[in-house]
Amino acid sequence: MPVKIDGPYALSPRSTCFGGTFQLNDAPHSTYTLVDNSTKLGTVQFLSKTGTVAGDVACVKGGFVRLRATANDRMLNNVQLIPLDVAHVVKPVKAAVTATGAVAVVGKPMLTTDSGLPPWGETFTATKQRTESSKLVAAFLLAAAVVIIVAYLFGLLAVKLRQPRVMGEVIAGIVLGPSVFGAISSNLQASLFASDILPAFGIAANVGLIFYMFLIGMELDRSQLKGRLTQAAAISNSSVALPMVLGFAVALPLYPILAPHTKFVSFALFMGVSMSITAFPVLARILAERRMLKKPVGALTVACAAVDDVSAWFLVALATTVAVSGTFGDVAKTIGEAVAFILIMALVVRPLLARVSTAFDEVGRVPGAWMVAIFAMVLLSAYITETINIAVIFGGFIAGLIMPRNARLTREVTHRIEDFVLVLLLPMFFAYTGLQTNIGLLDRPELWLITLALIGIAIAGKFGGAFVAARVAGYDSRASSVIGTLMNTRGLTELIVLNLALQRGAISNVLYAALVLMALVTTFMAAPILRLIDPHNRYGEGVEDAFEEAKARAARDYPDLQVPERSVLVAPQTDAALPQLLALA
Repeated sequence: MPVKIDGPYALSPRSTCFGGTFQLNDAPHSTYTLVDNSTKLGTVQFLSKTGTVAGDVACVKGGFVRLRATANDRMLNNVQLIPLDVAHVVKPVKAAVTATGAVAVVGKPMLTTDSGLPPWGETFTATKQRTESSKLVAAFLLAAAVVIIVAYLFGLLAVKLRQPRVMGEVIAGIVLGPSVFGAISSNLQASLFASDILPAFGIAANVGLIFYMFLIGMELDRSQLKGRLTQAAAISNSSVALPMVLGFAVALPLYPILAPHTKFVSFALFMGVSMSITAFPVLARILAERRMLKKPVGALTVACAAVDDVSAWFLVALATTVAVSGTFGDVAKTIGEAVAFILIMALVVRPLLARVSTAFDEVGRVPGAWMVAIFAMVLLSAYITETINIAVIFGGFIAGLIMPRNARLTREVTHRIEDFVLVLLLPMFFAYTGLQTNIGLLDRPELWLITLALIGIAIAGKFGGAFVAARVAGYDSRASSVIGTLMNTRGLTELIVLNLALQRGAISNVLYAALVLMALVTTFMAAPILRLIDPHNRYGEGVEDAFEEAKARAARDYPDLQVPERSVLVAPQTDAALPQLLALA
């Protein structure tokens, strides 16, 4: 709770009584004078222990109201105005405040049918404004610095615990929110992450997500599907269909309990999608760490995840369309516009981008003009998909999918974008997610039972669908279990979907907190369960195998080269480091 509440406030939505703004001036004995354009309208009492704000005040256009609100951070939440002149037919000529703070009518009142008050009162939110824009920028910069430092430290800790770095950064975001930091020191947490900087965090987070989805689209290697498309499609579709159906089923009892005021169809669609998501980037990193990418089970799982990823984002686009659009005609129009956008990107923009690959091969780097064109293409794609009521992230994903598949070009574009996105913008998304995640909302035993049930349904649906399909495809139980476990990783992709659902009003804050926990549990359990199922890494490539393969390739490609019996492995991060590392070796 704040210690003081004085300052200028912006009202959302506009108030019939006060207009768009008012100001609270500090007064003795925990009271505050409510002022509009230097006109005193009355006084309110503030109880700092409970955060309660209350008082009887005059309206700008006349009439009187009883104000009730709750102060939290820089906001007066749920401000309620109850008309005191119930019939609201009396309009004072002028409202004045006496020395004691009481509201008095000056002049002769007259009858009117427009007192400026709605007959039932009104509700709005008042947000405290900073007096100088530079202070707002400074507050944002301080919060951003704290976020990237804490995210980096938690990322290091995650790596030491043999978890993907990104999951440590996700935990960092939640720790900085009301669930942990807010529980330890609510005043410090509210001061550092004040409500008026959250819109800036939201914008930065969305820009980060757009370019992160662009990188994911570029990472999808279509060659992984060659020779495996039928198996991959069957396993992927099964691992999407079963949890999707279970998500629809669980949406029925949850809708009257945890759903906000929204259509059941959009609620059920987002529930189904949240149950069926697989995080392709997290899964790919787990496979790389266990050296499974070139082995049959690992290669098949990557192909399954690629199909799953594309299917999931189209389902997310559909769910968003239903949540935003009203009638069936609106939904059909949005789907038609989305199909037209994808066709234009694939048939018109993709051939133009092919010239980037040619330019890269000619000069060995991406010219500055082409980088500008790529960045503009990503942002415009996101703008178009947001305009047609899908989501900005879908535009970034499609932009990545149509990029030329030139390995060196992909590396350079990724290198230019990755550091800024992964070090600064993406941690801000995790913080934005954490600030919206309040585990304290799960304050009843039945809510924790629902959360555990959602975790169990998510695990059983995803694992069961992938396991059964892999068995039918001819894989043994152990290999099928490995595939099912890997497909259960939801990670960052799930958080993106949940944030989208919350922004569109398809799920409530309580359900959001429960599903965030589900995403964390299903992702963190993947690596330990894999080590349990396959302790000797039978489905991964041993270091010795890599040396033997390198020997065989050298003998095949360079028959005159004498391959030594012993070798020193060097792993340069850039081509520029290779000569120095070779000299050291």
